Amino acid sequence: MANGYRIGFDLCGTDAGKSGISTEIRNFLAQFVQQAPQHEYHLVGLDEDREAYVQGVYEETPNVHFHEVPGKYGSPSKNIYWHMRHLPKLAQSLQLDAFYITAGNRRGARLPGIPVIASIPDLWNKTMKGKFGFARQFYLDRVLPRYIKQAEGLTAISAYTRDDMVDHYGIPAEDIVVTPLGCDRSIFKPAPLEEAQAFLAQHPKGIPTPFIAYAARIEHPAKNHIDLVRAFEILKREHDIPHALLCPGKPWPGSEPLYEVIDQSPYKDAMHFPGLVKADYIAAMFQAADVAVSPSLYEGFGLPVIEAMACGAPMVVSNIKIFDEVAGDAALKFEPGKPEQLAEQMWKLLSDATVREDYRKRGLENAAKFTWERSGRLTLDVIEREIQKQRDRKAH
Repeated sequence: MANGYRIGFDLCGTDAGKSGISTEIRNFLAQFVQQAPQHEYHLVGLDEDREAYVQGVYEETPNVHFHEVPGKYGSPSKNIYWHMRHLPKLAQSLQLDAFYITAGNRRGARLPGIPVIASIPDLWNKTMKGKFGFARQFYLDRVLPRYIKQAEGLTAISAYTRDDMVDHYGIPAEDIVVTPLGCDRSIFKPAPLEEAQAFLAQHPKGIPTPFIAYAARIEHPAKNHIDLVRAFEILKREHDIPHALLCPGKPWPGSEPLYEVIDQSPYKDAMHFPGLVKADYIAAMFQAADVAVSPSLYEGFGLPVIEAMACGAPMVVSNIKIFDEVAGDAALKFEPGKPEQLAEQMWKLLSDATVREDYRKRGLENAAKFTWERSGRLTLDVIEREIQKQRDRKAH
């Protein structure tokens, strides 16, 4: 392609459309294709990745090509092996100018003569021990850091994640470009309350309003649903609120302690966990919610916070460092492990229309700062810069 580059785009290790990183992948890819149509994009992934990211979207796009990783490399351990053993051959055969690893905290590769650009969403393996089994943890702790340090280009989705990389891997901060995530304004935007309520009422997984909302995979303890359940019980018991609790998200292994707490709750019939839902459902939920919450113990960014704010939902978030960066003073905060404090902050929003409106406006102003256009351009700049540096080296 004249004046264009051949860029590999790794889809593996991104949960195939089933978690927050999938939103990042869809939007980064869309921005690449939109902002730099002169390049060719060679997508590499399993068949489930093709279904999640390509099917019905890029099949007729002439500069987007999909290359399937054999299904026998579907498990995380075997997929990691494929990246180390077989990806270099594929990259050479495709004559790639660069390879972009979209989940650089899960996969690594060295490609002789081809710059690797790794995007790091978070360092869960360093901050939330026990999330993975021994073999995978060993790879993440001992093997993957070498790939990250040797990557020609590095990006992080937040300054918080960049600082984690500096602390844990000793990488100079100036070698990491921060590419804050964005918000799809075509979906996540304010809407009339009646319209959002009507959508949810007609949806098979919808519930009657009013409700309190939390969008996250059902993962214990990282997403900290238990604090929210306990706080919800306090609000029910002490203030007799008419609200339900609505928590969509893909169930994750190891969440049995949460389900035990729910089963024992006298208010379990008011708690709804509809599982994985599409973006239009999440948007309608945030548009109709009286309060949205993010009680996480750890996030690399916390995109649902921005999406909720963009829909006009007043927010309460956990008092963790990343939310200072992402939410600032546009959300009320509570200390994780103190559900009574979370209940108090939610009650401030539920009981006072003036406070609720104030935080709704703050959230809308804050969300406007985050755009996928900026994220995509910053990332493309890193990829194109590393390609040019490689060409300059070869020329000399």
